[in-house]
Amino acid sequence: MMFRLPSQAARADDTGMTLIEVVIAISLIAVIATAAIGLSITGETSSKAQQRQEVAVSVANEAMERVIAESPVALYDGRTEAAVTQSWNENGEASGIDATFMAWDRSPSASKPLLLAPKTTVTRNGTIYTVYTLIGTCKRTVGSNDFCTKSIGSPPTFSEMNRVMVVVKWSAGALCAGPKPCSYQATSLIDASPDLDWNLNG
Repeated sequence: MMFRLPSQAARADDTGMTLIEVVIAISLIAVIATAAIGLSITGETSSKAQQRQEVAVSVANEAMERVIAESPVALYDGRTEAAVTQSWNENGEASGIDATFMAWDRSPSASKPLLLAPKTTVTRNGTIYTVYTLIGTCKRTVGSNDFCTKSIGSPPTFSEMNRVMVVVKWSAGALCAGPKPCSYQATSLIDASPDLDWNLNG
């Protein structure tokens, strides 16, 4: 009785995957997995950045509400020239600061405690936020909604306004790391007269 060996073609079909094919398959899986992990990390980073931004908005609104709660004549109480100047210099890029005269308490006394600190810090969800409450004066044409500036004039041509600029800064997260932190600003105008006139677009 004679036995026939399988043909070469039959043996080739039964050999399975070669080493090269296995290496290529593993490489493709690694590339796909790396891309998926990268997308997941990017999504998580963006989500955390959005959460910090929302907290910054809340912190700024709280600071602005504290200003609103005070009488216009008490906005500068306890605010020293040195502290105001430092906060002003640290926020040279703030919107409206170039059109605002820096102001502070020119007659400090023990009977006038500091009500609105120029610079404070708060911690929310493990992130430290630096809060600047910048308050200065500007002038606007009486009876108009013109932009409040450093125009030289006096009533009845111009009315004096208090410009409040709340700047919140934070450095947490990859998107806000580095020499220039992330920031959020809220601005408002307060009429210096007894009858308050709020302009949130100031």
